[in-house]
This record gives sequence, C-alpha cells and structure tokens, in this order.
Amino acid sequence: MYKEYFTHSLKNLDKTLAFQAHSHHLWPDIAYEGMKEYWKDSTTLIDKKWNKIFNEVIPKSQNILKNLFHLEDPNQIVFAPNSHELSYRFLSSFDLKNLKILTTDSEFYSLDRQLRRFHEEGTEINFFKITHGNSYKLKESLLKEVEDFKPDIIILSQCFFNSGFFLKITDLESLCFSIDPDVKILIDGYHSLFTRPMSLYHLAQRAYITGGGYKYAMAGEGACFLITPTDCNLRPKNTGWMAEIQNLSNMKQDKVFYPQDASKFSGSTFEPSGLYRLNAVWDLFIKKGITLEKIHKHVLELQNTFLEKTKKSLFFKNATLLLNDRNNHAHFIAVKFIDEKEASEAFEKLTNLNILIDKRKNILRFGFSIYQSLEDVEEMFQRLS
Repeated sequence: MYKEYFTHSLKNLDKTLAFQAHSHHLWPDIAYEGMKEYWKDSTTLIDKKWNKIFNEVIPKSQNILKNLFHLEDPNQIVFAPNSHELSYRFLSSFDLKNLKILTTDSEFYSLDRQLRRFHEEGTEINFFKITHGNSYKLKESLLKEVEDFKPDIIILSQCFFNSGFFLKITDLESLCFSIDPDVKILIDGYHSLFTRPMSLYHLAQRAYITGGGYKYAMAGEGACFLITPTDCNLRPKNTGWMAEIQNLSNMKQDKVFYPQDASKFSGSTFEPSGLYRLNAVWDLFIKKGITLEKIHKHVLELQNTFLEKTKKSLFFKNATLLLNDRNNHAHFIAVKFIDEKEASEAFEKLTNLNILIDKRKNILRFGFSIYQSLEDVEEMFQRLS
C-alpha cells in the first residue's frame, strides 16, 4: 500500500527483505527533494541560506512536531545532529559530582556509555533492571525505586531498545507527575515517537523528551530534537553560539545569556539537510493523509501476521519472543535466543537468505514499517521454511 513512496530504496534492495526499520529505516523517495532544496539554497543563497534556515526551515520542522505530538508551543523544540549531544547538554546543567541519577539497564548505547563514564567520575547512578513489559507494574516499580533511591534526575526510555517493552503514555505521565517536581526527568523517545498517535502535551510540561529522524520519522541522520517544558530555567554549561542567536548584537561579557525557550540547548553550526528531509517527508505524508494512526495500524497488521507464523516456524522453536502486550509494544519484535552462539547462527541464516534484521548479543530484532507488506512477511517465512 505504501511501497510507492519508497521506490528507490526498494529497487536497490531487489530481492532483499528489509526488516530493520527500527535500526536503519529506508528513506522515502521524497527525502531526495529535501536534499536538492538544501543544495539549491546552499548554492544560490550562499551565506543567506542561514536566514532561510532560521526563519523558515527550523520553524517549519518545529510546527510539524508540535502538531504531530500536540505540544503547547513549537518553541519547546530544539534540534541537534544527534540525541547524545542533547542529552549531554541537558546533563551539563548540573553538578555531576553531587548528583544522584536513576536510569535503567536498558538505555541505548550512547547514553548508557555516557552515564557509565560519569559513574566512573563519581556520579551516583542507579541502573534499574528492566525485567518485564507490563507498563503499569513497571511504572509502580520505578516509583518504588524513586522513593528508595531519592534521585535528583531520572533518565529512561519510553520504549526500550533491547526488548521493545513500552511504557504507555498514561503510565509515563502518572510516573512523572507523581514525583517531586524538583526532580528533573529526561525521557528517550527515539523508539516510541512517530510510531503511533501520541499527545505529549501534558508530559512535556513535566519532562524533557529526546527523539530523532533516523528511525520512524524517516528523515535520516542529523534531525534529532529535544522537547523542553515551557518553564525550563536550566543553564547548560555545554553551550554554543546558536543559543545566543537572539542576542548576538547585544552580547554582554559579564553573564552568559540564555533564551527563555528550548533554544537555550542549541549548539553550534550544524549541517541542516536532515531538517529539509524531515519537512519534505512529513509535508507529503500530511498531504496524502498518511497519519501516525494509519502507520501504527499497518505495522500492527504486519506484526500480528509475523507472530502467528512464528508459532509454526522451526526457526523460532528455541527462542523466546519478548512481548507483553501486542497493542502496546515497539514497532520491532525482539527474539531472545538461548545464548549468543545460537543467535549468531540464526542471524547468519537470515543474512544468507537476504533478510535484513539486526542483532544485539543473544537477541535478534525484527523491525516493521509502512514500506513492507503482508506478502513480505509471508516471503520471509517461506525462505525460513
């Protein structure tokens, strides 16, 4: 149904089946138009391209996200090349040596690595273990951990990258608003945002939320973002000249200026083609009526077919599907094998059959998106039989 929007990528894949949307999402054809627009602006507007970027491109991207996630104000959103930069800039607002951070053992590699490095330097960090995918029970367990540990900052994913377990937005809101308002909260939304209809209006009044374009936003690299509460008063030590762009002609040397909106988390000069692609992709999808609701419905149909077929497939005989609730799960299915050796053998078989997925230790992840069809799922199991 949606393959017509991905003809270039699908043509180059030929007979290869791409089931790694959670890891390396295919680019829609329209993304090329965004790249061409950026090249044209760079070669015709020259230095003045930045006027267009700040006055047209960035505001357009902000408004697309504001409307998709029902935010109060587009100026709650700031962009950066990657979410690690934004998370680090958020954390630079605090004295890391006198800080208690509650996080989980299931955060993505960059954030996990950064927190472990801070831990080496003396930051007190509690890595809460994620053992199941029941959203309500997970929320209650985290609240108990907050009560016992008494953190200054909480950092966790809404959707965990290594299992697909997913905190419902209602449970996430309940968690955040049940905690002392002095405790700062950072939510990694990379694997949850753009996968289904979701209002962040209330959550974004309490928590900081990161996301990006590389996966389900279908914009490729370089289009990550941070959503901040409207009353944010942090002053990140990691800061760049773009945070002062509103005040460049009036710069004072006695105290560093910070704007009142999310742009206080801006860095320095960046390569903005990702925002051009983001705008091109979602302009088209909005025009064609390709909503987050339709995207999620399509993916659920693919996943339900996949799950039914795993029951009769010998390939999955000795594997465990990490799944708690079909309707409240990632857009990928994580399959856990007995050990890394078995997972590697299974991964090699899939690779030899021209089926693209990805592997994390003893877990294989099968990702789904709108450029796949039910026939693609059928074909995968035909090859595995």
